[in-house]
Amino acid sequence: MDNNKQRKKPTNSELNLSALEQLWLQTNSLSTTLTFLQTGAHPDDETTRALSYLSRKMGARVAYFCAVRGEGGQNSIGKEKGTAIGLLRSREMEQAARHVPMELYWSNTDFDTTIRDFGFSKNPEDTFQNWDKEKLLESLVRVIRELKPNVISPTMLDIEGQHGQHRAVTQATIEAYSLAADSTAFPEHFKQGLSVWQANQLLLPAWSASGGTYDEALPPPKAHFELATDIILPIWQQNSYQLAEESRQYHQSQQMGFQVDSQFGVKTPFHVLKEHYENPLPVLGAGVPLSLNDWAKSLNMDINLQSCVNIIQQMQSSFPEHQKLKEQALKALHCLRNVDTKTNVYLEAHLAFKEVQLLKLIADISGLFVEAKLESNSLYCLESSSLTVLFNNTQNSVFDNIQVHLYDQWNKPLTTVKLNHLGAFEEAQKNMHFTVPSREFYPLQRYVSLQNENNALRAELIYQVDGIDIKQNISIPPVIIKPEVDISFTLSARYLNLKKERSFETEVKVSGNRKGHVAVSLQAPKGWTVTPSSAELNLTKHEQTVMFKVSAPNDVNLNAYTLSANVKQGKKQWNSKFQSIDYQHIYATGYTVTAEQKIQVVDCVVPNKSVACLTGATDDYLLQLKSLGITLDVINELTPNVLKSYDTLLVGSLGFASVQETEALKPWILQGGRMVSLYHRPHDNWNPPSHLVIGSPSFRWRVTQEDSPVNYLVPDSPLLNLPNVLDEKTWQGWHKDRGLYFAKEWGNDYNPLLEVIDAEGIRYNGSLLYGKIGNGEHIHCSLLLGYQLERVVSGAASFIANLLTYKV
Repeated sequence: MDNNKQRKKPTNSELNLSALEQLWLQTNSLSTTLTFLQTGAHPDDETTRALSYLSRKMGARVAYFCAVRGEGGQNSIGKEKGTAIGLLRSREMEQAARHVPMELYWSNTDFDTTIRDFGFSKNPEDTFQNWDKEKLLESLVRVIRELKPNVISPTMLDIEGQHGQHRAVTQATIEAYSLAADSTAFPEHFKQGLSVWQANQLLLPAWSASGGTYDEALPPPKAHFELATDIILPIWQQNSYQLAEESRQYHQSQQMGFQVDSQFGVKTPFHVLKEHYENPLPVLGAGVPLSLNDWAKSLNMDINLQSCVNIIQQMQSSFPEHQKLKEQALKALHCLRNVDTKTNVYLEAHLAFKEVQLLKLIADISGLFVEAKLESNSLYCLESSSLTVLFNNTQNSVFDNIQVHLYDQWNKPLTTVKLNHLGAFEEAQKNMHFTVPSREFYPLQRYVSLQNENNALRAELIYQVDGIDIKQNISIPPVIIKPEVDISFTLSARYLNLKKERSFETEVKVSGNRKGHVAVSLQAPKGWTVTPSSAELNLTKHEQTVMFKVSAPNDVNLNAYTLSANVKQGKKQWNSKFQSIDYQHIYATGYTVTAEQKIQVVDCVVPNKSVACLTGATDDYLLQLKSLGITLDVINELTPNVLKSYDTLLVGSLGFASVQETEALKPWILQGGRMVSLYHRPHDNWNPPSHLVIGSPSFRWRVTQEDSPVNYLVPDSPLLNLPNVLDEKTWQGWHKDRGLYFAKEWGNDYNPLLEVIDAEGIRYNGSLLYGKIGNGEHIHCSLLLGYQLERVVSGAASFIANLLTYKV
């Protein structure tokens, strides 16, 4: 499959469900009493085709529990890594959930949490060495007790060859299924209004996830039933697989979402692992009623419940006539509130949610449309702002005593506006003046509903329809709240190479909403000097730059040091910046970053010629290489005319995926060019000058322990000794992984130089290959070198210098 041609890319962050489709979903879901919870480790792990079928075809209430934010994942669309890519993927997950549609729960709600995506893991034991298992279980049990699902299913199997974090969540889900019904488990929940809950059924996926990444050692369990995710859903004229790809296209950073036609669709099989009620036939829901009609039959025709069933059936026939639907919904609500639910906790939970659904439907078809607009989508703490609220009554009805309440992210009231009367077909406008909250936007919310867009501000509309109290959220354009003053270094990490210099200039950026002059200064390590000691400027919202000269002492050690920056005005002081993350397909997000610059002092020889560099989507280390004293010329094509100007080419991680034409590369190497390539995936337009195959599935061709042993296969290789000697310190202090996408086979032109050993004792020789190709060279490095350069790891400096300097 040609990924570039087949990829689906969203053009914006707006919901692709029309008003008519949303109304149909609301009406269709009223008769269904199925709540389905899926659990997964990461954003994009969700089984979207099954969740889309359950939500859109069956009308089920669907939710996804996601353990971590995806901080350890790659990024195919930008430079964000770590916390930043986690926030980007969180927003992508929120958008994908809205398009299923389904609710979303997170376990990770803290930047310094004990449950975080630390990178790839090969087994659950390794995962639980990094995760707080008790906290994960508590999060899962809390969600089960809040949501009260009939059916629970993890996304992945607990099988060797599968991601360790996936397996850990599956293990925890199986435990939580029973713990949620145990009155001795997490008793603090009961003081918070929750109660025990026994789900009816626990499922497992009955399909294999083996492929380009994973390599499951066992076949999947027996399939007990299938969801018909291959059938066409009439209102969309697509099957659930196609609809799923429309949701998955929002996982752009992970290159997901494909164009598929209706012929490309499969059923989705499940294995029944546990059931609370014995059922002779293994079916979805374990035989417990999945519709109000089935509940009415099982309760010997409760008159109010049966009346509610009849009215909802009429509503489905009345679709899409708003007036009829509103009248019928009001009648259904009255009947629903009179059903005796005390005899069955499951029915009680379902009917409580049916009331929520009916109230939402009544609000949406009441004819009152309210739109909110902000002065700006980027606000500073404590500044004055306003929200314009537009009211539009589209029906021949009257609304009195309309209220709009504005809250901050933590539900603290900011202001209120009232509209006493809105006549038939009238419009009105109100302005809500408020002071922006003193806390900046916090992105790690625990729960995102279909109505809660995880925004920095929330507006609630209160009014009545035929005597029924209505409360609903008003959609506010995504807004970011930043600190009063932003300060940051242009470069957050750099090398100081003593072979080149002992002092350097560093740039600090400042902006904010405070009036008047402020003083900007740096705090340097002991013995270091900074000139000027302080700089004064008149603060504005427009970013300004201040340059400082930083000098190391003559006796500086080859260690890591930290510079800090701050802004002072009187007794107030600021030392951080809100780092915004904004792409077309998501709502803007971001987080607060302390204004620091890490400095790694090294003493290494670097190449004295310019190096051509073809960067990959994940590369963000060019400024770090520049701080080493390496001159890089970024190129974006591999044509003879470009290559002839250089004798050395650095191809960054996944770099070949960014170009289409590579035919000129091999002749350039044969004539004496030297190419250094960092890790690539097999599908990244990989086209080496001689036989070199990247290992797949990648699970079997990576070492996830960043401190794993590195042995020299050719100790006297010039590449390991010139111009810098690479010793055991070279491999210390690495982050995340030792390497990935190792080569699994190569021709006689290549020689392996390193051996890397993982925690299981498996030895890999394909992490660093030297190839003599004609008069030139190809050096392929699958170690996670770029990641170390971004974090200015000491050994990475000498290593990259040797790769770019060495020539036979």
